[in-house]
Amino acid sequence: MMIYRTKLTLLLLLVSFAAVAQKAATTAAMPNAYEAVDKIALDIPESQTDNTQQIASYINAHFNTDSDKVRAAYIWVASNISYDIANSGPPAYYGQRDETVATVLRRRKGVCVHYAALFNDICQKCGIRSYIVPGYSWQLGHVDIVPHGWCATQVNGQWFFFDPTWGSGHKTGGRFVRDVNNTYYKIPPQQFIESHMPYDPMWQLLNHPITTTDFAERKIAENSATPLFDYEDTLKAYLQLDTLSQYAAATRRIKANGVNAAVQKDLDLLKLAASVYVNNKQVLNDQGQMPLLETAVADYQAAVDDYNDFVDYRNHHRTLTAPSADMRNLIDSAYTRMASAQTKVSNLKFVEKQAIEKLAKLTASINDVMAQIQVQRDWAMGKGK
Repeated sequence: MMIYRTKLTLLLLLVSFAAVAQKAATTAAMPNAYEAVDKIALDIPESQTDNTQQIASYINAHFNTDSDKVRAAYIWVASNISYDIANSGPPAYYGQRDETVATVLRRRKGVCVHYAALFNDICQKCGIRSYIVPGYSWQLGHVDIVPHGWCATQVNGQWFFFDPTWGSGHKTGGRFVRDVNNTYYKIPPQQFIESHMPYDPMWQLLNHPITTTDFAERKIAENSATPLFDYEDTLKAYLQLDTLSQYAAATRRIKANGVNAAVQKDLDLLKLAASVYVNNKQVLNDQGQMPLLETAVADYQAAVDDYNDFVDYRNHHRTLTAPSADMRNLIDSAYTRMASAQTKVSNLKFVEKQAIEKLAKLTASINDVMAQIQVQRDWAMGKGK
């Protein structure tokens, strides 16, 4: 008995480039301090860039400090990934994060979540604490509600922000122009909040986070008169939560910080992600129990076969006053196998409604046949008629 159900894929939000062409004019010249690191990082053989473990291994082998490793990851991503103009329209949904990383490495192009996921994964595999931060931005003198993504990375115990998408170039005339820059490289939280607004205020990494209204009204300086927010303790507690609880905690913080059109999109996504997560957890739970269910069904079917053979034998030997050894063996085998099936189904804990209903029917059938087996076994043991 097989119970099939389509497993939904937990989705990641991919976001558009959002008018980066105007950023070209503010591109910062690359400081000479990075030249030595950049040269080594960009010399990695193509054959060692098939996956992030290879890239991280190369970086770890050539650099000793977190600062150099983060720089190597950033310059490699910004220099080797092109922005996917064709897919820079409305937000789209792709698969799980490791699939996102594999996709961008294979295609060497992507949108902001690809840049962020790739940089983030390399950093983590270099032993550096890093997280992807979703949010929106300030551009051209107004709030741009198009979703965007970047990274919060801890370097030598201090938090900085990195936007490898905006650091890779800009869009001009409908095409991507490579223009690697450091404008959004290793930026402290107090400065980064001028242009990048996380949906979840926790990811501002500020002791006095600004509100959604503050960001829109350009009140971006930390206001010490507001309540102190311990983002380190909040982040620590957040990371200890299970995924569903993380979604719920983020939703509460986001709503409390103010909702605009950009934020509402993320709240809708969080709601969808929570629903998909619950569904996936149910499916994985149920699928994980399929081997036990299949052996229970096999025991049940074998027990029924033994019982039917016993019944046929007894029907063809009606004059027997006592069961033969063969008959005892058949009914004992049927009893043992059905008892095994009963034990196994009692240990199954399905979540999905259809699976629960089918398990209930199987359990009822097992118990019904077991009752019949018990009657015949009592006769075979001289306890009944």
